[in-house]
Amino acid sequence: MDPRSCYVNAGTMVVAPSQELFELLVADVHEPDPQWHHSAWSPEQSYLSSVMAGEWSHVSQLYNFEVQLHSGVPLSQQWQTAKAMDVAVAHFSGKRKVWEIEPDEDTTRRTTRTRTRTRTRTRTRTRATTTTTTTWEIEPDEDNLSLCLCLSVVVVLVVLKLFLLLSGKSSQMRTTPGCYCSYICCNPIFGFCCSYILWEIEPDEDTPMLFWFLQVLLMLCVVVVVVVVLVVVVVVVVVVFVIVVVVEPDEYNPMLLLLLLLLSLLLLLFAVVVVVVVVVVVVVVVVVVVVVVVFCCC
Repeated sequence: MDPRSCYVNAGTMVVAPSQELFELLVADVHEPDPQWHHSAWSPEQSYLSSVMAGEWSHVSQLYNFEVQLHSGVPLSQQWQTAKAMDVAVAHFSGKRKVWEIEPDEDTTRRTTRTRTRTRTRTRTRTRATTTTTTTWEIEPDEDNLSLCLCLSVVVVLVVLKLFLLLSGKSSQMRTTPGCYCSYICCNPIFGFCCSYILWEIEPDEDTPMLFWFLQVLLMLCVVVVVVVVLVVVVVVVVVVFVIVVVVEPDEYNPMLLLLLLLLSLLLLLFAVVVVVVVVVVVVVVVVVVVVVVVFCCC
C-alpha cells in the first residue's frame, strides 16, 4: 500500500523525533515526488501517520483515533496520565505556527482572540485540546453568542427600517408615532450593536482612533436610552402630581385639567409604545438567534 494514500489527521504532536529522522523528513518534503508525503496534504499529518507512529511513546494511535473520531467525549486514561511536557511540536512547512509565537503585550491578546474567533466562526461547538503541566483535558472553545445576538439585532432593525421606508411616504412617516419610537429606541440599539460588532473585530494597528470613537458611540447610545426613559418617567410623575396636588378644580378652568390629563396620557402612551417596541425587538431577536444557532449546529 502506498504510504501516501493512508493517513490520519493527527495534528503536529510527536514525541522527541531523532535528529536523523527529522533531517530525512525535511529533505523529503522538498522532493518533487516525496516518498511519504502527499502534496495535497499537510506534511505534518502525512509524516505523523506513516513514518513517526513508531516514535510515539506517550501519544499513541489510540489517542489519535479517539480525538478524531470521538471528539468531545471523555478519552481513555492511557494518555490522560501522560506528562504533557514530554510532547513537543515539530513541523516541516518552514513557518512558525500561531501557537508557537512567544507571547508579548502586543501579540498575546490579538493572536489568542483571532484564533479563537476563527475556530468559533468556522465550527460551532468545536473543542480544543489543552494541556497543563501534568495532565491533558478537553475544553470547549469560547462561544461568541453575544456577537451573534448583536448581528441578529442589526439584521432585524435594518429589515424593519426598510419595511417602514417601503410601506409609506417619507414625509408622512416623519409624523407617525412609530417613526418617533424608531428614532428614540431603535437607533440607539442599532448603534450599540454596530459598535459592539465593530469592537469585536480585531482592530488594525494603523486605526486605533476608530475604536475610541466606537467606544464613545457605544456609551452615547446607552446614555440616550437611559435619558429618554428618565425624562418620560419624570414628566409623567410631575404632571400627575400637578393634577392631583397643585391644581384645584374649583379655582381653575376645567380645560386646563383636561389638557394636563391628555398630556400625561400621551406621555404614558409614548412610554408604553417604547417599551412594547423594545419587547417586540427582543422577542424577534431571540427567535432569530435560536434559528441561527439551530441551523449552525445541524
